[in-house]
Amino acid sequence: TKLVLQNLEDSCLLNGDDDSLTDKHGCPAYVGPEILNSRHSYSGKAADVWSLGVVLYTMLVGRYPFQDVEPTALFSKIRRGAFTIPETLSPRAKLEIYSSTRGSTVTTTYPSTSTPAPDTQSI
Repeated sequence: TKLVLQNLEDSCLLNGDDDSLTDKHGCPAYVGPEILNSRHSYSGKAADVWSLGVVLYTMLVGRYPFQDVEPTALFSKIRRGAFTIPETLSPRAKLEIYSSTRGSTVTTTYPSTSTPAPDTQSI
């Protein structure tokens, strides 16, 4: 698997302690609940940490934690924050994913019901 950073066009350099952002664009699969639930501004740092948790989950499990073809249904799943972490992941990987999604409703599955995609390794 090859990971490529395409560009930083949507990046924002934060100065000082205020990390409030108002723009709401990006890949729907990585959007955090604070962005979906905000009317005006949201914490950019918290949104980035959430997205990194989604990236880590996707790299280790081989699929997104929240999936749906309909954006409204996908956003509803993200707002609820309920997803499953395969039991086959290491305790450290589970903790990192759980911590970055700030304690969402996480269920752990056992190898007989869910296995990571080929070419993924536990950290």
